[in-house]
Amino acid sequence: MKRLVILVVIVLLVAGGGGAAWWFLLREAPADATAEADRAPETEDKDSVRKRYVELEPMVLPIIREGQVTLHLTVVLAVELITPMPEVDVARLQRPLRDAIFSELHAVYALRYVQEKGFDHPIVRERLMRASERILGPGQVRAVLVRKIGAQVPLRS
Repeated sequence: MKRLVILVVIVLLVAGGGGAAWWFLLREAPADATAEADRAPETEDKDSVRKRYVELEPMVLPIIREGQVTLHLTVVLAVELITPMPEVDVARLQRPLRDAIFSELHAVYALRYVQEKGFDHPIVRERLMRASERILGPGQVRAVLVRKIGAQVPLRS
């Protein structure tokens, strides 16, 4: 009797797993979503694609204290826009935006207060917002999103 119950439970688990796999992996999208996905690329050309986020390349910043590099900080950021911009404008502004943010990060991370309070402090975000608005224009930036912060102690020789 126990073997029969165990066998039934195993069969139900396998059938349930197969059904779940079909539902999440193999089933076709609903007709409405498929129709919209097919129409979107035809109506938009490359110049009219609008972006809400400006993804920036990772930046490596040396943190200097008392004349020596004490830490290498890797920061990955994205700037969220209030109104989406055309992709060509985002591509054109990406380099100046990265340079402005890189300069601002060097300035703010040089402050001992920020080094002691943490590298993801609200002061850092506020200063990055201002630097972004200088490049993109006032009222264009919703937030500067910190995707990743990593720290590495440099090797000593």
